[in-house]
Amino acid sequence: MKKYIIAVLLFLSSEAIAKITVSFEPETVSLGESAELVFRSDMPFKDIPDISHLQAQLAFSGQNQRTYRENINGRMRSVYELSVNVFPRQEGEISTGILKLNGIDIKPAVLKVGGGLETDKIPVFWTADVNTYDVYPQEIVLYTVKLTDEVGLLNGQISTPVIEGARVVQLNMDKSYQDYKDNRRIRIFERTFAVIPEQSGYLTIPPLELYGAIASQKQDYLGDLFAQGILFDGFPVGQKNIRLETEPIQIRVLEKPTDWMGWWLPSTQVSLTAKDDMPEKISVGDSITRTIHLTALNVTAETLPTLRQTTSDGLKVYPSPDKRETIQTPVGDIQGSLTLSVVFVPTKGGELKLPALEIPWFNTKTGKIEKAVIAEKIIQVQGEEKTIPLNEDTKKEVQKITQKKSEQHVKPLDDKAEASSKTFHFSWVIAFSIMGIIIGAVIGYYFSHKRKRHKHSYYLVEKNTSNEKKKKKPIPDLYPF
Repeated sequence: MKKYIIAVLLFLSSEAIAKITVSFEPETVSLGESAELVFRSDMPFKDIPDISHLQAQLAFSGQNQRTYRENINGRMRSVYELSVNVFPRQEGEISTGILKLNGIDIKPAVLKVGGGLETDKIPVFWTADVNTYDVYPQEIVLYTVKLTDEVGLLNGQISTPVIEGARVVQLNMDKSYQDYKDNRRIRIFERTFAVIPEQSGYLTIPPLELYGAIASQKQDYLGDLFAQGILFDGFPVGQKNIRLETEPIQIRVLEKPTDWMGWWLPSTQVSLTAKDDMPEKISVGDSITRTIHLTALNVTAETLPTLRQTTSDGLKVYPSPDKRETIQTPVGDIQGSLTLSVVFVPTKGGELKLPALEIPWFNTKTGKIEKAVIAEKIIQVQGEEKTIPLNEDTKKEVQKITQKKSEQHVKPLDDKAEASSKTFHFSWVIAFSIMGIIIGAVIGYYFSHKRKRHKHSYYLVEKNTSNEKKKKKPIPDLYPF
């Protein structure tokens, strides 16, 4: 018993005297340079220290763990190390405060941060710009960051902007190209984000960070950085890590017009067109297909209103679900588009009207309310007003429309009941068929098995020293058939 107590006390004492330290390496850096926050212990780490309270003062860009052995006065010991790569966000002294690791309080470490790096000594330049500083809610702002690398950046990582009061979408329009400066080749990379303000007021785009590494001494440029997307994790050993950030940008989001009513659609250009596909002679029961196309610049497809084609006397209307898409024009603008197909079926002859369609929108260039319009169209229909079955072409067209609608909308109750009734009867037929097959298989198996046992059973003769009658044991069939 005493041995167990002594062992426990020794274990607890070793835990109590476990040596854990934390330090910044180096202890002094300039704003824009990196340092390592290093934890060392002579016992394995049970957890990871909480340093989230330092995020306002330090930017973190990856961590690493390793174990090694060192010789102190002829005595070997294991060292467990956890290092975090950090970039200071401010000048002055940054203290870790009292941290806890493996249940032990650690003495604080202090990082001294001097003035910012002289950017003219770093052959990497990081800037940002927007295409406009005055916008309306839901209107897109193109936010572009530009990296100019004078053969200095070896790898890098770009953060994604997080903007309060706006949606941010990274656009698929990265650019990578080469240029020349002072007879030297330089590389340029551009990335564009769509910033969509949600409400009026002032919107601030915070600094966007670039983490990278440059060679500590002059060397040739290794590899094509931009062909690899400049999105790597970690930094090569022996290189100088840097952190650059863009200047913050403030945008004014203007108020909507006070007299605006209905769906809000701000844009610099809106187009509403229609293409009518109709036979040369229109008769009662024929189909007329109208394809409507709505486009608007500087907005996403979700910003476009739902198109509702109204009906008129003597016409039945069968609209399809709309199709939305956001694209980039050849000149780099963002355009939202919406396509809708509508089938009109005349139910009486004479002069009928394909109804007009209009979409109000706000012109952000002129500050005026405008309307995109499809004009009313007069058609002449042959035949008298009566119930006429749809011809085959019209049936196929309407069937396509209703099939598309059924994929996105709930069917009427009668259709569901009819479908479930058909499924019910069909499932019973299948069930009875399967049961018949199973019963037949069991009966066939039974008789076949019995017949085989009767015909192919063999017997072992057990030797008995007594004068009793010899007993026989059947050998079981090896296969169940």
